[in-house]
Amino acid sequence: MRWFAPQPNVTEAEREAGLRLLISEAAWSGGTAALTTGVILTAFALHLGASNIMVGVLASTPFLAQLLDI
Repeated sequence: MRWFAPQPNVTEAEREAGLRLLISEAAWSGGTAALTTGVILTAFALHLGASNIMVGVLASTPFLAQLLDI
């Protein structure tokens, strides 16, 4: 676990590598979120035969979860 230990100094090359990884992770995260929520998830649920109520529950779940986060 020494790899995760904080370092007192970070070189410019390490900082640049970290920023590249951060941008890559953000891009993949955005793509994953776009594919697993919203219109695509609703269309998939309708394809599986979900009712209007189930689609509404599915669409409102993230907002209800935000209420629990407060």
